[in-house]
Amino acid sequence: MIILGALLGPAGGPVTAQEKGLFEQEKLTGDWGGIRKTLQDAGIDLEVNDTSEMLSNPVGGIKQATIYQGLVANTLTIDLEKLVNWPGASVYAEGYQISGRGLSRNAIGNLLAVSTIEALPSTRLLDLWFQQEFLERKVSFRVGQIAFDNSSGTNFLIGVGGFMPLVEFAYSFDEEPISSLQLSDVKLGAWYHTGEFPDLRRDSSGRSLADPASNGIPAMHGSNSGAYLVLDKMLWRRPDTATQGLAAFLRLGYAPPDRNLFSFEVDTGLTFKGLFPNRELDVLGAAAAYGRIGYARRLDRDEILFTGTGRTIRDYEAVLELTYQAPIAPWWTLQPDLQMIFHPGAHIALPPPAPATRAIPNALVLGLRSTITF
Repeated sequence: MIILGALLGPAGGPVTAQEKGLFEQEKLTGDWGGIRKTLQDAGIDLEVNDTSEMLSNPVGGIKQATIYQGLVANTLTIDLEKLVNWPGASVYAEGYQISGRGLSRNAIGNLLAVSTIEALPSTRLLDLWFQQEFLERKVSFRVGQIAFDNSSGTNFLIGVGGFMPLVEFAYSFDEEPISSLQLSDVKLGAWYHTGEFPDLRRDSSGRSLADPASNGIPAMHGSNSGAYLVLDKMLWRRPDTATQGLAAFLRLGYAPPDRNLFSFEVDTGLTFKGLFPNRELDVLGAAAAYGRIGYARRLDRDEILFTGTGRTIRDYEAVLELTYQAPIAPWWTLQPDLQMIFHPGAHIALPPPAPATRAIPNALVLGLRSTITF
């Protein structure tokens, strides 16, 4: 990481709009001959981002592999205050196209995916929500389709069918005197799903699904719900700078353990922006994540009890991560990444012909991400 920072070298001095070349302009495609700025002044912001990455697990997992995956995200932000003079109101939409193979799904077998863009190749609508801000933008209310990745940080099991509303309240604080940015915020949210969810341990008669006398039909729950807390806090800001310094984050999520594979999740970490001289926008980050298995672990114990044979028991999955984000240009960022995954799949067994008592080994993951804004 230090070598990468040295190779990138110091950032150049300020340039005027007329002097800006390819590696100085904000977007790869520029200002579209002034059309982009005209739309932004009217409150309409269109953006296209391409994220591509190579990931490899040289140690551990089900097998060793190196993969490529990519995501093209299209976002639309409408500032209703600029567009129709509605103070504090905005609309946001995001859709994306996914390509490539996921390392977690195809090689490691873990639940807390090694990449935020890993998913089956497809085209999807991720976000579509309305937001109203109050009290000088310190408090906000958001309603609509909201991606869990952006708010709750959870990986809970979602059932089939039904409707899932989500409500989130946010409060921002720690105003930065130079730019008036709010450097810290806290979010509290909850979700409710009206679909049916199978019980992960009991059948429809109340017996364990591992019981030979079980009818094999899981009990069904008529709904699901959960709550989360997200906290981002600036711990130390370098004097005379807007955002450089040390920051921390914490995300907690809970859902009923009888119908969700993970009943509790937490991830936390630290980031330091501008650690090295002349690299003010670089960000060094270290993080840890933990997910606890719900009542599915009790089903594993039941299987041992009823069959008398040994097997692994699912308990938790944990991840340690170290990453470094380095802008090459305002529109291009490179990010090397290192992860250590403990109890992949929450301590499930390797696929046959491995014995049922042999769990998937802990895995080391190395990766490099490239992000380009068009």
